[in-house]
Amino acid sequence: MIERLDLLDKKIIFELNKDVRASFADIAKNVRASKEVVNYRIKRLIDAGIIKEFITNFWLGHCAYKILLQLEKASNETEIIKYLVNHPNINWVTTCSGNWDLSFAIMAKDPEHFDTLLREIFSKIGKHIRNYTMAISVSSETFGPRYILDLKQENEKILKQKKMENPI
Repeated sequence: MIERLDLLDKKIIFELNKDVRASFADIAKNVRASKEVVNYRIKRLIDAGIIKEFITNFWLGHCAYKILLQLEKASNETEIIKYLVNHPNINWVTTCSGNWDLSFAIMAKDPEHFDTLLREIFSKIGKHIRNYTMAISVSSETFGPRYILDLKQENEKILKQKKMENPI
C-alpha cells in the first residue's frame, strides 16, 4: 500500500491526466525517469487503487450544454445522479452547494439534438426539479489537476493572459 504519493508518482498522474493514451516512453521522457520505472509505478498505483480506470473522452463535433438543477426537497438525489451518470450523452455530473443542488453537462451535436436530449432527461427526472438554468460552452480549456504538482504560478499566468485577451 502507498502511504503517500511522492513527486514522481504525482508527475506520472499529471502526465496521464494530460494524455491517458501516452506511451510509457513518452511519460518517462516528460517525468525524467526510465520507461521501466514508469511502468512499475503505474502498476503500483493501480494495485493501490489510486488509479481505477483510464478514460479518454472524444466528443468531436459536439457542444457541452451545462445544466444547473435546483431539486425539490423530497427528491432522491442519489437516484437522480445514478440516472444522469448512466446517460450516454452526459459526460460529467457534480453536486453543488449554494443555490443549486446538481450540475451536469449534456454533449449534443446541435441545439435540436440538445433539446431532444433535455426533454428525454426531464421526462425521467422532471418531477424532482424545482428550477434549472443552462449555459452553452462555446470554448473551454482543461488545465488538469495542476494542484498535484503545485503549479499555482502557471495557473495565475494563464488567468492573466485570458483576462488580457478578453477584457470586459
